[in-house]
Amino acid sequence: MRKRERITSRPTLRAAAVANDPGLYCHRNHNPRVRHWRKYAIFSLLNAALLGTGVAKNSNQLVSVFFGDTSGHGLSNNSYPDYEDYRKASSDVLSGLAAYTTLPASLVVGQTTQRINAGLVSDNYFSVLGVRPIEGRAFLPEENSQRGHSFTAMISESLWRRLGGSDLSRKTVWLNNSSYNVIGVVPDDSARMASVVKIDVFVPAVMEGVLGSDTEFLSKRQNKEFMIVGRLRSGITREQAQAKFNVIARDLQRLHPEAWTEEGHTHPLSLVPYSVVPFELRGLVAAFAGLLTAGVGVVLPNRNPA
Repeated sequence: MRKRERITSRPTLRAAAVANDPGLYCHRNHNPRVRHWRKYAIFSLLNAALLGTGVAKNSNQLVSVFFGDTSGHGLSNNSYPDYEDYRKASSDVLSGLAAYTTLPASLVVGQTTQRINAGLVSDNYFSVLGVRPIEGRAFLPEENSQRGHSFTAMISESLWRRLGGSDLSRKTVWLNNSSYNVIGVVPDDSARMASVVKIDVFVPAVMEGVLGSDTEFLSKRQNKEFMIVGRLRSGITREQAQAKFNVIARDLQRLHPEAWTEEGHTHPLSLVPYSVVPFELRGLVAAFAGLLTAGVGVVLPNRNPA
């Protein structure tokens, strides 16, 4: 029987412990990025639970997928291998399932270097949200297939204008000392995660090991850093999709019992409406929303999804 994990090992809920003591939990075996964890944990919490991912088309069709439930297991984000398995197995109930997360990065603009929040996203992230680039194109499936080899980026509308606007064919951005070819421009009202966290550069999720320092990070099921959003197929209810994900969880337990068994039972998955804050997260959201807005530069837009 596997022992219950401490709350600090769950990305969505560990914000409480880590924000009070950033040295309490070293998320990546003393990875230097841990110094950014206080900001990241709060971003993750709000992103997954409170404000969604920014402006989305027909957001009532969107659901968020959490690892866990509200009856004792706690709610967490998801690992990238789990996301890939969900995506393959859920196509009969979801028209698309996307993964996303944020990571602090250094962006070179002209002669200056600035710290930004970079977005790491699956190839279908913008299509699932119903967001179209205002220039260029979105990521292709092949640009999110080979880990560490897809140096393409989409940039925010505001960054595009700072870089001179116009033709994208020769535009590049430097992110953490690597050059990325710019392929598309994201409208500013959609260039956010958690609605308040401005994202100037989006790159394929497979580049996580390049932006970070752990090239094997994406392959580890215990690294639950990705938030997941899916779009229900026409005629499919959230309850029907939940039933499908219950089956997916049982299948994954058989394949990966060490990662999917808790107290002798299958670790559950929960689908919640895109705009709903799960009850057990409301206290944490209220407690840390003030800290986020006080300690981190944010944008507070009007959020009126189509």
